[in-house]
Amino acid sequence: MIYRQIIRSFIDYGSFLLSPLSNQRSLRLDRVQFQTLRIALGQMRSCPTNSLLIEAADAPLTVRRLYLAKKFFLNQYSSLSHPLIPKLIRLNNHCTNSPYWRNKELPLLVVAYRVFGIIPIYQSLLPPFFSFEFVSRYSKIPVFVDCGLDKNDTVYGSIFVNSTFNNYLDSILPNYTFIFTDASKLDADARVGVAYHCSSSAHSASLSISKFFSIFSAECVAILEALSYVESEGIKKAAIVSDSLSSLSLLKQNSISSKTPFLIVLIKNTVLKLIQNRFSVAFVWCPSHIGIRGNEFVDMLARDAVQNGAEDNSPPPAQDLWAVCRKSMLNDWNQIWRNSTKGRKLYALQPAPALQTWFHEWDVGRKNITTIGRLRTGHNSLPAHLHKINVVPDTNCRCGYPYCDINHVIFACPLFNQHRPMLLSSLARMGVFGPYFIPHLLSLNNYDILSTICSFLNKTQLPI
Repeated sequence: MIYRQIIRSFIDYGSFLLSPLSNQRSLRLDRVQFQTLRIALGQMRSCPTNSLLIEAADAPLTVRRLYLAKKFFLNQYSSLSHPLIPKLIRLNNHCTNSPYWRNKELPLLVVAYRVFGIIPIYQSLLPPFFSFEFVSRYSKIPVFVDCGLDKNDTVYGSIFVNSTFNNYLDSILPNYTFIFTDASKLDADARVGVAYHCSSSAHSASLSISKFFSIFSAECVAILEALSYVESEGIKKAAIVSDSLSSLSLLKQNSISSKTPFLIVLIKNTVLKLIQNRFSVAFVWCPSHIGIRGNEFVDMLARDAVQNGAEDNSPPPAQDLWAVCRKSMLNDWNQIWRNSTKGRKLYALQPAPALQTWFHEWDVGRKNITTIGRLRTGHNSLPAHLHKINVVPDTNCRCGYPYCDINHVIFACPLFNQHRPMLLSSLARMGVFGPYFIPHLLSLNNYDILSTICSFLNKTQLPI
């Protein structure tokens, strides 16, 4: 965390403008990343740098610079008045026509332009925060998120769930017309379905929108479609029922900022206009997939809309394409990791890079993170590894066994027989039985198992 906030932030700032970068200068930046990660994780100097990056869930800087260039381009491309875009178009044409660039690495912003410049995204002259009425930025919208139901209530059956939810709706919003909304994204490469259903009139509608919409934005589009229906039909008292807690939580906030998603700002502005025209609009959250009829029906409509809905080619917000940037970064990193000849012990445990560390949800302490990390990479202070890097003359254990690796220490070395029964009984209580093999136990990535191994090694006081 300290590395990412203090050191990587300095490395990242404007880094994509440095490319094309010579190998020597690129290596100087890489060394800063490697040295800080080695200190943070407590890895040995012999640990390969690609294993360091996998353990830290931190992409190589060359890959990350392209990712940052794509994000920067998308943010500026969403503005119709940004001065960078026409200059970037001229630079792209120059790179295409100039013989100088035929065998040169292209500037990263040109690469980003060629990837995303052909994809329609929402563009405006002003940032969304300044595009709508000032009052809508601080307007309060009635949002109800506590219906008293959760996923566990399915055991009581559909009749109980629907009766409880309908009574809740009648108690908080009597005489309102309820309109259910939902969105469905079945596959990253398929279009996204959105739908709404009015429970009183039995009117339904669905759309198939661009595959680049995130599920969050698609839920917002469904809400906007429902609000459009409310206005066109003159429904003076309407309640939008959605299972998107994230979108309703943002709508519930009394104020918005420049970081608020564009579609949330648009919903707030639309609601404000309806209120000014004497409409009453509220929002209600309902749990998904627990048998609420309106929600189940509109979910079916949204799923069907992926293939059969009326096509709507409205452009997605620029932020929705950030997921494409992340996926591309992971693919590039994965190719580097897969083709590398070093770090193969860790590759057997983690064949694909991730954006979060294996310990991100655990409070295990740095000492245990270092211990498990050294076991995962295979670079530790035991004779089997120290002999490989010419630190000790042989692989002998103090007990006399000719090969001292982590499997021998934990499961066979007689020097630690007094601590081993507690380890084995703890593993047995977790349903883990022999024959034991440390790489297999590490691959399970189970907090209790890893804590048990660390506890055993701490008791032995053996340096790892």
